[in-house]
Amino acid sequence: MNSRTMMVIGLVLALTACGGSPRRAAPVTDSDVAGVAQEAQTFGYQDSGFGNGFGDAQLATPDPAGPGGLQEIPLRQRAPANKPSSGTVLALLRSAEAQERAGQLPAAAATLERALRIQPRNAVLWNQLAQVRFKQGQYARANSLAGKSNALAGDDSALRRNNWLLIARVKKAQGDEYGASEAKAKAGY
Repeated sequence: MNSRTMMVIGLVLALTACGGSPRRAAPVTDSDVAGVAQEAQTFGYQDSGFGNGFGDAQLATPDPAGPGGLQEIPLRQRAPANKPSSGTVLALLRSAEAQERAGQLPAAAATLERALRIQPRNAVLWNQLAQVRFKQGQYARANSLAGKSNALAGDDSALRRNNWLLIARVKKAQGDEYGASEAKAKAGY
C-alpha cells in the first residue's frame, strides 16, 4: 500500500477510536439477551452464555447463479471464530441488524460502534460496520473498516473473503476497476 492509503487508514481508525464523549444509547435489557439465547437454542447452538454469536448477521458472498453478483447468507452457517463474548454485544449486533433493515443506517452504525467499544477485536463487528458504511456511500471508511476486519479475522476464511469482496465493491464504486479485480482475486474469484 502507498503511504497515503496507510495514512488514511490510520486516521480513520484513530477517529473511530476517539469518539469524544460516549453516546448514550438505549440500554440493553436482560429480556433482550434472554431472547437471543432462546433463538440460539432454536437454531441448534449450545448455550455457552453468549448465544450463537451472530444473530441474523449476513455475509455477502458471490452468487453462483450470476457472474459477479452478490447473495446474502446468514453468518450462522459458518464457523463462529469471532463470536461476541457477551450477551450485550450480541444484543447490540441484533439491534444494529434491525436498524439496518429498517433503513436507519446512522443508528445502525452508532449501535455497532457501541458494540465495538465493548469488544474492539471482534472482526465480525468491524465487517458489519464496513457494510453499513458502504451502504451510506462512505467508501473510504468502508474500505478501511473491511481492512481492519481482515487484520482481526485470523484464519476465518469466509469472513476474509467477504471483506475482500466488500473492498472490491468499494473499488468498483470508486471507478477503480483494476483495484476491484485485485480485491476479487484476493477473495478467490
